[in-house]
Amino acid sequence: MQKIRRRKFGEILVAEGIISRESLRSALERQRGTGLTVGELLLQEGVIAESDIVRCICSQYQLPFIRPSAYEASSKLLDEFGADFLFKYKVVPLDRIGSCVILAVAEIPEERVERAIIDKCGCDIYYYVSPITDVENTLRIHFQLGQEKMLALNELRRSERARGQLESPPPSFGSTGDHATAVVTGSARGPSPVLESLDSSWESIFDEAEQNLSEQGVPEKSEES
Repeated sequence: MQKIRRRKFGEILVAEGIISRESLRSALERQRGTGLTVGELLLQEGVIAESDIVRCICSQYQLPFIRPSAYEASSKLLDEFGADFLFKYKVVPLDRIGSCVILAVAEIPEERVERAIIDKCGCDIYYYVSPITDVENTLRIHFQLGQEKMLALNELRRSERARGQLESPPPSFGSTGDHATAVVTGSARGPSPVLESLDSSWESIFDEAEQNLSEQGVPEKSEES
């Protein structure tokens, strides 16, 4: 199975030609103390769009796209994780199919967060990429959250990140024995309005990723046992 080889999102934006390296350095300076990720900061400033974020993640990690709002997500899985955890890490657990759990993510979770999710699920997890607004709206509707509560949860996320607490291990959900890794699978769903600029054929995304990796002198695919 193919493991996720994480890259800093700012570096991905530079590799994809969305921003220059000088713009990234400037953004990193502005980011300090805000509790925002680089992607969130640039999105807030209007430098990039949600479609840029999704395109970059899909291209660099060769992950498929999904709109969680168009999928009947498992209420049981959502409740097991809870609103606080899911908002903090921008994750929507969609479904359990056999020994796999499908997750819609607005960003690639860090390894310790991924491990907590795997510990909770006790099986393989499969990532699909979704715009952050789609993830938040799905969670808002399921947990019946008002605007005030959503703002409070996002402020908690930012304040904890600013204090460095997001670098600490996430809440433990208990051990379930031997666990698998995050893997890449799935097919594309219909595009969201925010992604109108994306080609409906995700083969073009994968071709673009392979070309970028080739130009950077990186092997097209790495597998670990």
